[in-house]
Amino acid sequence: MEFLECEEQRHTKEDYYSALIASEIRRSWVKDAYKVKTDSFLIKWVKKKMKVNKTKEDITMQHKLFWGVVLANPMSKNKRAGK
Repeated sequence: MEFLECEEQRHTKEDYYSALIASEIRRSWVKDAYKVKTDSFLIKWVKKKMKVNKTKEDITMQHKLFWGVVLANPMSKNKRAGK
């Protein structure tokens, strides 16, 4: 499955050719043609994490664990600062 995702995101010759044509057209319209780069017309893929739906029990357990650690190990400001 990972291979297919990587294969879908790879740029082909046609992608580069289309980007080259688009950049040449753009260069004919702008004042500073040397600033237009072909790579800016290629699609940039961004991976996003899937959002996991947590149940109420999971959230409650996470809160209990957090506060258990916080209340079981109270530290004063002096100890944290190394004084």
